[in-house]
Amino acid sequence: MRRYIDAKFDQKPAPGLLLMGDGNDGPGRDFFESRYLFFDLVSNLQGDVVRAERYFNHALFDFPERVRWTARYDDAIGGVKAANNPLLIDHIMMSQALCRGQLPLVAQAHAGAVEHEAFERGNAGATVSQRSSDHRPVSLTLVATT
Repeated sequence: MRRYIDAKFDQKPAPGLLLMGDGNDGPGRDFFESRYLFFDLVSNLQGDVVRAERYFNHALFDFPERVRWTARYDDAIGGVKAANNPLLIDHIMMSQALCRGQLPLVAQAHAGAVEHEAFERGNAGATVSQRSSDHRPVSLTLVATT
């Protein structure tokens, strides 16, 4: 995926790109990264801050930490139960051109959200097997620059 992104920057200096999806590294959140010096999937997709023009901003960077999670799972490696394991698995990241107003659309401050209320309302009364998903949706509002 990162090779595709780099190719887009080779074709156009400031492309408007959004990366969206489930960026789950698996069980053992940060266990392998901290012990074996691996980078996590999201950091690899975001890019290298030294190459700032190709670095992606996370839509939830300014969203309150206490609600910045999209799923809860048991972590057998870390020995953590789901109730105590809020995970940010679902992501939206955007290229710099979408943050700087260089395009017809811009992501302003506080544009990203985890849609907890929509998830709860949409799944009210549902059993675990009847829920729309085991992940809460993430959204990003882009506004016109002109």
